Amino acid sequence: MHEGVLVGTRFYASVESLGHDRAKARIVAASGEETVRTSVFDTVRGDSWPDGITGRALHNDFTARWHASERELGGAIDNEMARYQAAAAPGDVDTAVVFTGEGAD
Repeated sequence: MHEGVLVGTRFYASVESLGHDRAKARIVAASGEETVRTSVFDTVRGDSWPDGITGRALHNDFTARWHASERELGGAIDNEMARYQAAAAPGDVDTAVVFTGEGAD
């Protein structure tokens, strides 16, 4: 018999994690209902995954704009990639991805 547990979100939100403090604070304040499975963050960061492979992240302004509009994001990728990178560098979690499981709360 094998037993295990997934606790990546909890470790990411810990003091010892190298994650951005703003991302950690968002995780701690969030609930699992504030997450969404999406590919928009991979698209805007230039990461290529097979169709149907998504990541779970906290819903933010970026997902509000682009989730379920991936084709349009692809058409605006040059502008959106630059805007995303400029927001992600200082830890703007309203734009940048905070990958988080449903156990955020």
